Amino acid sequence: MNITETTWDNLTTARFHLLKEFRFFGEIASYLRPEESDLIPTAAITNKGKFLLNPEFANKANAKDFVFILCHEAMHIVSATLKRRPINANIEVWNWAGDYAINYVISDAGISFPRAELIEPLYDIKFTNKTHEEIYEELMKDVKKTIKNAKSKWCDNVCCDCENAMEEGNSDLEKAKWQQRIIQAANSAREAGQLPGWAENFIANLTKPKYDWKRLLRLTMQSCIKKSFTWKRPNRRTIAINVITPGKLPELPEAIVYIDTSGSISDNDMNEALSEVMGILSVTCGKGILILGDAEVYYFGEMTKESIKKLPVQRGGTDFVCVFERIKKEKLKPKVFVGFSDLCGPFPSEAPNYPCIWVRPTGYQHGKAPFGRVIDAEFKKT
Repeated sequence: MNITETTWDNLTTARFHLLKEFRFFGEIASYLRPEESDLIPTAAITNKGKFLLNPEFANKANAKDFVFILCHEAMHIVSATLKRRPINANIEVWNWAGDYAINYVISDAGISFPRAELIEPLYDIKFTNKTHEEIYEELMKDVKKTIKNAKSKWCDNVCCDCENAMEEGNSDLEKAKWQQRIIQAANSAREAGQLPGWAENFIANLTKPKYDWKRLLRLTMQSCIKKSFTWKRPNRRTIAINVITPGKLPELPEAIVYIDTSGSISDNDMNEALSEVMGILSVTCGKGILILGDAEVYYFGEMTKESIKKLPVQRGGTDFVCVFERIKKEKLKPKVFVGFSDLCGPFPSEAPNYPCIWVRPTGYQHGKAPFGRVIDAEFKKT
């Protein structure tokens, strides 16, 4: 079976409607290249913008149905569904989480869902303004219930998997090309007074200048670690010129490094955090404590080059309260606390009495820290 001329006309009508009424979605959708494919049951998008359509499914859709479907596939590219997926994530649940997040954005923009006899998209009001990662973490709490709720609902879950099968990974040039297209779409929609509110922050982050987050982290740590002085050990350098000044205490500055290993953190993010531990040790003269945790602290030990080579990794929810309670229980008062996390989880009601620095991986939305300095870090992709 082939896609009929009527179906192609419906698709063209949907494109024009989006450009007129929903400029941002319409501009992105105009870059999608539709192709027939029997390899998928409904529709899919590849990471290079190839819009795959099953002929039997497409021929049942009208122009109004295609308005939603085009928006949905375009948003997979805008929100980088595939690239944000943690390496060890449950692929099916991750795809559902992405669809819940995307469908809320589309519905909030005023775009109607397709006819129920064609498809019933995944949608739940409780996921209002939630990110892919936050929804995924919620869905993973009860996978059986998640599967039951998603059953019989439409999810173009092949879209993320078919990218590996049909396309090679995006080159830097390809990424830059799509980033520029998204920015241009936003500018066009803004001029027409049709830019969605959520897109303003998204574009602002997309165009934010890059910086060396590792250097910034170390400089921030150095400013937190203040040297202690004592008159009991005069400075020998100034004694030589008959000037007595206090000398520095010989104590080594201690840091506590916490790495969030919850399900919303990718393996790549964890590896980047662990690789920076050695840089942190250089600032603290090789002295520090490493904490690994998700909904609980499951590793608490000395931070050395040898200790980080083989570490247990546990996946679950996120809880920062237990981290600071453990530090308090151990009666530690570090010179500085450094936490690597997306900041999606409960925090203590009160800030600790030592400096805190949070390193938050970029690329998607995250939570906010009620205390401490936050450094947004663009980790390398593997």
